[in-house]
Amino acid sequence: IATDTLVSLGEFRTGIAVRPLLHGQIQVGRIDLRDVQAQTDTLIPTVSIDGRIRRFRLEGSDIDLANENAELGNLLLEGADVSVTLLPDNAPKDSVSSPVGWKFFLGRAEISQVDFRLRMPADTMDLSVGWEETILEKLAVNLEDSSYGATNLTMTNGQFTMTPSGIAIERANLQLDSLYYKGIE
Repeated sequence: IATDTLVSLGEFRTGIAVRPLLHGQIQVGRIDLRDVQAQTDTLIPTVSIDGRIRRFRLEGSDIDLANENAELGNLLLEGADVSVTLLPDNAPKDSVSSPVGWKFFLGRAEISQVDFRLRMPADTMDLSVGWEETILEKLAVNLEDSSYGATNLTMTNGQFTMTPSGIAIERANLQLDSLYYKGIE
């Protein structure tokens, strides 16, 4: 990707209904992206993202902007290599924030051949996670009450590395019939 290019798409196909947009609704039949590259450099003050995705597909989704609700159908992510670097935040803090009430529901996600790195230079910490295949069903995310849940999470041939602590896990497999977390109130 050229240094002056934020996002590059090899192929982009979509099917979005136009009329519902007038009423704050987004109805997605399909979004299919291939050969995506992104590089933010310092465009975002506190984070730098550099990544490539071979294929991303989302099918059958309804998003209600007014009610902050997104019902997403099936998601496919293949061949992702993403690196995120957290940069020092020197901007003045905004003391007023609006509450976030978004709720997301995802029917099924198939994620394969993924490598993700998180770099935190200020803390001298690097985190690396990768896996061959993950299948996740019935994911529910509620940002209003900080709750997350899913059924049938399966991860195969995963790896995890954290430095400088020296923690490393290789060839990990995980299967859960349910997963739930709720933030502290």
